[in-house]
Amino acid sequence: MKTIKKLKTISILLVLCIVFTNSAGFSKSLAENIDYKSTDPYIALASQVDGTKAFSFVEELVSDEYEGRLSGTEGADKAANWIAQQFRSYGLLPGGNKENTSYFQPFDVPLYEVLPPTSLSMKHGEDSMMFEYSKDFAVIPFSGSGSASGPLAFAGYGIQEDGHDDFFGIDLEGNIALMLRRSPSYQDFSQDSLFFSTKINLAHENGAIGALIMDLPGEDRPYSLNMKPVRGIKSEIPVFFISPKAANAIFDASDVCVQEIIEKIEETNEPFSFIMDCYIEMETLIRISEQTTSNVIGYFPSRQATDDSILIVAHYDHLGIDLINQDLFPGANDNASGTGTLMEVARAMTYHCFTIDVNIVFIAFSGEEIGLLGSFYYVENPLFPLENIRAVFNMDMVGTGTGELVAGTCLELYPQLYRAIETSASELSIQVRFLDRLLNSGSDHFPFHRNGIPNVFFIRNNPTGLGGYHTPDDTIDSIDAKNLEETGRVIFLALMKLSEPLFMVIDTCGWEQDKTNKPYLRFYGLGNYAFKVDINEFGVTQGDHARFFFLLYLAEGTNLIHITLSDNNETVYEKIYTINANIQPELAADFNNDGKVNIQDLLYFSQFFGKQAHPTNEWAVCDLNRDGIIDEKDLALLKQYLGYRSN
Repeated sequence: MKTIKKLKTISILLVLCIVFTNSAGFSKSLAENIDYKSTDPYIALASQVDGTKAFSFVEELVSDEYEGRLSGTEGADKAANWIAQQFRSYGLLPGGNKENTSYFQPFDVPLYEVLPPTSLSMKHGEDSMMFEYSKDFAVIPFSGSGSASGPLAFAGYGIQEDGHDDFFGIDLEGNIALMLRRSPSYQDFSQDSLFFSTKINLAHENGAIGALIMDLPGEDRPYSLNMKPVRGIKSEIPVFFISPKAANAIFDASDVCVQEIIEKIEETNEPFSFIMDCYIEMETLIRISEQTTSNVIGYFPSRQATDDSILIVAHYDHLGIDLINQDLFPGANDNASGTGTLMEVARAMTYHCFTIDVNIVFIAFSGEEIGLLGSFYYVENPLFPLENIRAVFNMDMVGTGTGELVAGTCLELYPQLYRAIETSASELSIQVRFLDRLLNSGSDHFPFHRNGIPNVFFIRNNPTGLGGYHTPDDTIDSIDAKNLEETGRVIFLALMKLSEPLFMVIDTCGWEQDKTNKPYLRFYGLGNYAFKVDINEFGVTQGDHARFFFLLYLAEGTNLIHITLSDNNETVYEKIYTINANIQPELAADFNNDGKVNIQDLLYFSQFFGKQAHPTNEWAVCDLNRDGIIDEKDLALLKQYLGYRSN
């Protein structure tokens, strides 16, 4: 971790120009939440991360317009374009190519789609039964296309290994195989024997023209039938997973009990397979095509040229729309929550006067749901050298849950990153639990971890099971804005501890939404170095870790605010803001910024009656007639304004 040099002096020039137009609006000031007389500047800056704003980004990403953001579809492309537009509006530089001309890093993905017609039915004598898609059965990711109809054959667990052969003594030729998930308990089987793909291939090799797979009765973790596969390897035959309800109907038709069959297999330590007394018809269509998708990359440049970087990443893709029943998979927690938090960290960082000694790279990955394809592609084609990455902060499913924020990283492997997160969480009074085994789990930090790059995987513990993982139930109403805020603030503070920030936090009453009804802006500033602030003809010199206040009077219409941050007389940061003022004069007396003038404002005013007032004094708001002293003339104006309300 780098040491902050205390001896530098920063000169900050704020030049303010006034032009004219019309608008209206009002927003709450951060000053109501931050004590600028005692707050550490780092804490103040990290506290700019706003969970409500992050939540609004999540709301946008789960909207119908983006159609579940499946990589390789138009919905994902629209989401990528929207993210890039936000990055551009924040002033992030394009980082999608080496020429820094695009926010997009394109790559190809296999688009896996299950299409109509998809159906399953059973015949038994004169009776027939149609099963309902996503409730009674689902297409698994190893299914092939086509239709199959024939007698159903129970093929046990579908295992052939070490003397155990569920296909022995049963003729599957032209039949449909029904197989149990997992394996019998009396023998240790290889992991490969338990794979769906292995069982399906064996069934096909033994003559099956289709296959059904079912859970064991009372399965602790049953296969979810309303999940949507987005990747898979096509087999030669159609394959469905069936519900316990459908399985019971099938066994009842053959007048057998599946529990008794399982007990027989366990008691005899031998397979038991047979032709069942029912006829199955099944059909599905699987299409896999090559499509293009994009990582979206923007970066906040270092104040001086360097290859060093810190990456803040999250995947924006999800599962799309089920093309059989048109169910939308919104992916609010997985992973609009991580992407929304990433965007809020970017907004908070770029909004204020802030510069740093390292490039902060924001990457919204695509292709995560189909095998971390976007993050692997980036690691293979980095835009910033891998060896110069100080840390990777990955967020995946951070919005839902009432449990702890979990940080997947390791003290022994990545001590600086670990301690930066640990101390940041402590200083922010946010509970974080470390879990090093998450380093090897399936999210976008993993390709970096394989290359020895310091990384952390943030996820929220969800003990009550809110929402729904990879189902249509992963909706916005399961997202807690506080969860997003906590994650973003820990990351923001930790990245400052891993770098050398040079900044001044500025907060104002109303400019964040580019419009105000008030006749002035209040500037509250914090800096981590000594600095000098020049605002028009007023100059204020501050010491190390100093605070300042300045009252800027607005004109009706558009007010231009030009901010330049200089280090040793060299400009390292510059930004221009505009704020549109549709002034309501009575709101000059809204000293506590609650949108109304009442007794609370009178009480505030009374504290400073008789004081001299300069624009650099916090009580300058009470000088309503701007004559430099708070006196009877200001009291008369305040009495005039009492009782007025803002729109």
